[in-house]
Amino acid sequence: ALPLCAANLAAIGAAGSAASLPAQGSREATAHIAHIGVGGFHRSHLAYVTDVLLTKQHAGEVKAAERWGIIGVGLMPWDKKMAEVLTKQDGLYSLLLRGNAAASARVIGSILEFVFVPADPEAALARLCSASVRIVSLTVTEKGYYRCTDGSLDRTAPLVKQDIDEWGGARGLAQPRTAFGLICTILQRRRSAGLGPLTVLSCDNMPMNGSVCRAVTLDFASAVDPDLAAWMERDVAFPNSMVDRITPATENEHRELLRSEYGIVDEWPVIAEPFLQWVIEDSFSAGRPSWELAMPNDVMLTADVEPYELMKLRLLNSSHSALSYAAMLCDHVFVDDALADPDVFAFLRAYMLEVVKTLGSVHGVDLAEYQRSLLERFSNAYIKDKLA
Repeated sequence: ALPLCAANLAAIGAAGSAASLPAQGSREATAHIAHIGVGGFHRSHLAYVTDVLLTKQHAGEVKAAERWGIIGVGLMPWDKKMAEVLTKQDGLYSLLLRGNAAASARVIGSILEFVFVPADPEAALARLCSASVRIVSLTVTEKGYYRCTDGSLDRTAPLVKQDIDEWGGARGLAQPRTAFGLICTILQRRRSAGLGPLTVLSCDNMPMNGSVCRAVTLDFASAVDPDLAAWMERDVAFPNSMVDRITPATENEHRELLRSEYGIVDEWPVIAEPFLQWVIEDSFSAGRPSWELAMPNDVMLTADVEPYELMKLRLLNSSHSALSYAAMLCDHVFVDDALADPDVFAFLRAYMLEVVKTLGSVHGVDLAEYQRSLLERFSNAYIKDKLA
């Protein structure tokens, strides 16, 4: 088995690895997405779909004017480990897709650079403020939005207060500590340089994530520079998005699986189910990748994300909760083991049949088929998703 890095890709392929590998020359970009909070969830959907698009563009299967790559952004101290691993591996990582019927591995090459902001804030900001960065995306979890109960920004939170107090006019922050402090600094410097707006794309797993991100980011901007806030409110898009893909935490068994079955030594691979549904509001300020051309069955651009969010919340999320309550009383630990219990399976199926009555039609989705796919996904013995 060979350590994963750009220099070893040819040797990994020559050794007969069954993993799909980036083609030589495919890792080139003319436009960039800067992603804050690179973890397993981001790497199982946005980075993955962007890699598929890059590969198909390189092969001539998709025609698009721009080639998009990703700059990983580590903002918090705990991002240091990911920064070290991805830098060592030249941005490469392995995505293991495991279902009951099939398994596959793909080395993802869409993350072209990684900047760890605390190590050299000015160099990181210089890179992130460059003209090629057209989208700032983020997965910082719900806690990273620092919201009060009314949905507004909690300006008393220590890191938020520090970013507000340290704001430096036209240059923004010298060392941002929050996602919106970083975003507003990038936008302030772009505005000063005449580069125009970009898009802020939240990929966090919460309802109307773009609207939430917009509200707290504009709250922050209003606190430091009302003119910046007015410009952002007018020109900066914050599209909503919904992602559905079960992505458990990486375990040592996944690293060993890659080593033994694919001949790859990867310090931080990602494991996910084969199913993917990514719905994005088609509202972008400075262009976007043609993700839907790369994976038309899995990615949808739409004017309204909310029906898809309601479908996911009521059929997937609430079913997972209902399943957990019943299955834990039966002493089950994993979701797939619970679904193998006929009583739990029957309960969950009956629950879904009641819940689906609360939904209207969802464009492009057969709700009966979606329920069937959920039961199949929850039964996936290779994901080992825990009930709690």
